[in-house]
Amino acid sequence: MSDFKKKLGELLFCGGVSAEDYRNISGEIHRSNRQNLTVFSVVSAVFLMVMTVLSFSIEEIESNRMLYLGSMGIIAAILIVSQLFGEKRPKLTLFCVYTFISVLFIFGIILGTVKNPDKISTTFIALLLTIPMLFTDRPIRMTATIVFYIAVFSAVSAAVKTASLTEADIMDGCIFGAISAIVSSYMMSVKCERFIFERKTLVLSEIDLLTGLHNRNSYEKSFPSFPETAERSVSCIYIDVNGLHELNNSQGHEMGDRMLKFIADELNKQFGESTFRIGGDEFVAFAADIDRSEAERRTELITQAAEKETYHISVGIDVRLKEGLSMEELIRSAESEMYKVKRLYYEQRGHDRRSRR
Repeated sequence: MSDFKKKLGELLFCGGVSAEDYRNISGEIHRSNRQNLTVFSVVSAVFLMVMTVLSFSIEEIESNRMLYLGSMGIIAAILIVSQLFGEKRPKLTLFCVYTFISVLFIFGIILGTVKNPDKISTTFIALLLTIPMLFTDRPIRMTATIVFYIAVFSAVSAAVKTASLTEADIMDGCIFGAISAIVSSYMMSVKCERFIFERKTLVLSEIDLLTGLHNRNSYEKSFPSFPETAERSVSCIYIDVNGLHELNNSQGHEMGDRMLKFIADELNKQFGESTFRIGGDEFVAFAADIDRSEAERRTELITQAAEKETYHISVGIDVRLKEGLSMEELIRSAESEMYKVKRLYYEQRGHDRRSRR
């Protein structure tokens, strides 16, 4: 029984996926909804504009002109708000989505009842079957919206139509509303599964599975645009883990993996998301608007933490102003400094071994 409740809850509130997965794909849902809102609000506004123009020459729809104009104006306002302010505001985008849905449902209700009281409603039923499937949200919220507007449609129909037409409208509304709720919930579940699959594919293509850092593929795509995140300067920190090959040979790859994961964790603590594993034992991190002394302070903390575990790293740092910056030159400079430190480490290590002999 508890499993059934859990699955039912996931279906109603998360589109059939777990709550954690739903949170993880919230960004994809927001982008998809915003894109669809843009496309379909433009299509709707153009359609309503055409109908407004036609209303001047077609007598049958002349009385609908203000309905066309009013709906078009609200949809245009929704489009403007979502484009100007919705990119980084998921809640605002969702509000615009439901406002757009409400405008079309109300348009369909008025057109099918108040404007045509002697006919069976078709516009609202058509909108009822299509509009909810255009967007992705928690099924219970979309279903509640469908139920609410079916109730409004039924009440208005009962107020302006004969009993026989009202009965037909209510029956159609309930039947097609149920179909809409079921199909839209299913489509939301399919979309959520697709977003999860795409996210996992992205993770596999851009995340290093051993360390959890971004991999070389992500590095190649990201570093050219990193200066856009800075106001004054960009720092590059290039790190090589010393002795990985020897550790793998002497104590096994498990110990080597443990060392790499430890260094990756310390690097991530100091430099966050702009941290990459670009090779077997090589890491690169970028930082915006910090001076060389701050970059050295952070890398010294990594070095100290590594030495406590008897690990050793070679570090190269370069910091350059954003203006006229070449990321390739910045990285090469940090890499070159790293190799100098690495050579000194192995020269000193060889000297120490000869001294012990």
